[in-house]
Amino acid sequence: MARQVQQPDDLETVRIPILGSPGNRGTTASKDQRFVNGYFWQIKNPLTGKEIYYFVKRPGLSQNVRPAGATAVGRGIYSWKGSIYSVGGTKIYKGSTDLGVTLRTSTGLCGFAETRPGATTQYLGVNDGTDLYLIATDASVIVLNNKAITSSSVANPTVIAATGHSLATGNKIIIRGHVGSTPDINGTIYSITKIDADSFSIPVNVTVGGTGGTIGVFPTPVANDLLYADGYFLVFKTADLGIYNCDLDDPTTWDPTKFITPQMYNGVGAGIARQNNLILAFSEKSVQAFYDNANTTGSPFTNYESAVQQVGCASNDSIVQDESLITWIGNSFTGGKTVWKLEGITGLKEIANTQVKLLLDAEASSITAARGMLMREGGKKFYILTLTASTGRTLVYDYDLDIWTEFELTTGSALWPIISITEHNHQLIGQHTTNGWIYNISPTVYQDDSVNFTVLARFGRIDLDTMRRKFVKSYELIGDKQATTTNVSFQYSDDDYTTLSTARTFDMSSIRAFLTRGGSFRRRAHQVSYAGANPLRLESLEMRYRLGDN
Repeated sequence: MARQVQQPDDLETVRIPILGSPGNRGTTASKDQRFVNGYFWQIKNPLTGKEIYYFVKRPGLSQNVRPAGATAVGRGIYSWKGSIYSVGGTKIYKGSTDLGVTLRTSTGLCGFAETRPGATTQYLGVNDGTDLYLIATDASVIVLNNKAITSSSVANPTVIAATGHSLATGNKIIIRGHVGSTPDINGTIYSITKIDADSFSIPVNVTVGGTGGTIGVFPTPVANDLLYADGYFLVFKTADLGIYNCDLDDPTTWDPTKFITPQMYNGVGAGIARQNNLILAFSEKSVQAFYDNANTTGSPFTNYESAVQQVGCASNDSIVQDESLITWIGNSFTGGKTVWKLEGITGLKEIANTQVKLLLDAEASSITAARGMLMREGGKKFYILTLTASTGRTLVYDYDLDIWTEFELTTGSALWPIISITEHNHQLIGQHTTNGWIYNISPTVYQDDSVNFTVLARFGRIDLDTMRRKFVKSYELIGDKQATTTNVSFQYSDDDYTTLSTARTFDMSSIRAFLTRGGSFRRRAHQVSYAGANPLRLESLEMRYRLGDN
């Protein structure tokens, strides 16, 4: 009887790590390497030095509060004294409550800043680029809109004529530059009663009428930034590059002579940001720094010459700041856009790779509408950059790993719908761009507003360093085992991403997420995706194959 002889196994095994950045050769999202709705974790063994990388599903969104203007365009959020303040459309809200002011602008992000606790009166300031709104601790709002005053009547209460004043009953104002009235009505905060669109009354018995002046004084128009530094609110007039400051601890008072202008390089202004004790002024061609020199006249700030950077800014809304780190989209003036980060005053580093720069360039003039946010989640810090025009994608930069991924919306739209992020009561929250909701952002929430979203990992093409044909016996997806059925879709492309194979599934709740009969290829790109409501953490794709003769 013949003895069965076991033949040697001629199969090779290779593990394909689930790791990489966008590998696009153009702006088409359906081709090339992409990692969407997730980010990477790095775990390093301190003894062996071996590093393992995981691709982890991004945080999901759950409802927190919806202001009264339910479908208003999101324009920014801020947490102050235990409450969520937000701007939606033309309204400012505390939680879900309309604070009773109507902004003269309806789009564009707004800047927020708060005065220090030791100030005589504490305010939360909101700058929409046109007017300044000062919210007091009792939720009343002072409006500084520079509207011209025609006259004050002899009456009790006096009637103030101011064409198109944009105020409502209960709004507060402070009048500047009014002359001739008895008593003087300048410099006092009044709660107004609206009469009509062109007049209102204040509770003062005027015995001699006056003329002129404005409803507050605020340097306008300005960039939508609003900074606090050393007792001052600061804004930036982009037309003349003036950094204006209010009086010390008094944002109701803005002296038009208290400003400083960046002059080391010329260029149109973009915005300002704070880095430790420095104020950075961004123009299209440079970044110039200033520090508080306690000057007794004009601006208290003075140029810090050694901190200048000859790198411009292409989009004000792309500027984000966190501790000693600032990130923004920069102009190179040698062709193309990129992304820079600056740590301290000398740690300037370009962080956009070639593929990201290709997407930035495709925005053309719409690059000015690009917006950035910072998010700390899962022990990591991310720069979230939304490109709204031709590319229409939200790119996510991991500061720790120096790598880019992408976030997308539940419905498959390329844009992640969060426009502003902050922390509130130890919980990260984000404002939706259009639906009015403010959401909790949590790594333990696996849906967006109770709707599934798709996690995608599309790998780059592999040929294992030879164009000989490979015959695949099996694939196994390596990652965390789940408690319930978690079907991850698997496909591949052998024709440079033009077509994908029929989808098959790995069940991550199985002991082994395993598939057989993988066909053959010379050069192949693999793709896994998951659209369920479970967590997901993937490490690699293991392939067993036999190498052909030709």
